[in-house]
Amino acid sequence: MKFFFFLIQFFLFSISCYSQILPTYQGFFKHHSSSGERQFTNCGKTGKSGPSQSNCNTAYFSTDLEGEVTVSNGIQSWTVPYTGTYTITVYGAQGSIGSSSSSKAGGKGAKISGEFSLTKNDVIKILVGQQGLEGDYMGGGGGGSYVVTSNDTPLIIAGGGGGGMGTSGNSRGHRDGGPGLTGTSGGDSEITPGNFGAAASGSGGGARARGGSNGYGGGGSVAGGGGGFIGNGGKGWGSQTNNIANAGLSFLNGGTGGDISGTRSNRTSSDGGFGGGGASHDSSVSTNGYGGGGGGYSGGGGGNWNGSQSGNGGGGGSYNSGSNQSNASDINEGHGKVIISW
Repeated sequence: MKFFFFLIQFFLFSISCYSQILPTYQGFFKHHSSSGERQFTNCGKTGKSGPSQSNCNTAYFSTDLEGEVTVSNGIQSWTVPYTGTYTITVYGAQGSIGSSSSSKAGGKGAKISGEFSLTKNDVIKILVGQQGLEGDYMGGGGGGSYVVTSNDTPLIIAGGGGGGMGTSGNSRGHRDGGPGLTGTSGGDSEITPGNFGAAASGSGGGARARGGSNGYGGGGSVAGGGGGFIGNGGKGWGSQTNNIANAGLSFLNGGTGGDISGTRSNRTSSDGGFGGGGASHDSSVSTNGYGGGGGGYSGGGGGNWNGSQSGNGGGGGSYNSGSNQSNASDINEGHGKVIISW
């Protein structure tokens, strides 16, 4: 009888201890609801390179994404919790414009949305576009935002906006950056008031750089072209070979934004945003600038000149393989984002 009584006491004691330990034990295992939403951000990172694992650990702490994201070279990987239909909405990043150019703005990113059938435990990769950086009189192109499968098949991509150029007092004009577009092709760079010459990367004055198509990058002019999904943008040229605005890289090549290369230090330039934004470039005249092309499925063209007018960068193109699509150009301000709901 005493032994039986001892067993009952031990059983009750064990239940009491387990009830106290259980909340801590459950903390090691995240319960997924049959419906939910996850919002992926740039994790506080800016410029041409994407976030680190530490950046995203900090940004997602105490959110639904805590412990769910693995980061490699700025690209975030997430595991699908259920087999079912998911709505994915992606926003491209905005291009930038110079700090002295408050009357104009970088082109806004596109908003692209669709429904997708995903399978539990599939891993998808997410690149959240970052806004281009400011120079004095021009801005870097915005990065595109990408959602792809683990084997790099694109699901949905939103184009980033092109960088703006000039100031209200600039003899060569001033202009907003081109918007992120809903079509798959990137936007051409533009020249105020519209003198469009030969279309080629590296063309001389009077040309506009063409946007890319079929997943390739936009052409470079004075400023760098935006990167696409497959191909990099075109490098900027200009007469100052020691001060070159570099192109944004494609998603498949890492998605790094363009920067400036060379040794010249008396001019300023601004980097393109992570996600393939092209670098911007100023000219030999301190108040003239050329905006970088936006990244996307296909990149936007880099800003150029025609002898008396300078140009903005073209916006990146987008891609959507989902059903029940909702796509809009010229929507998103600031950095990009990706929202997945089920």
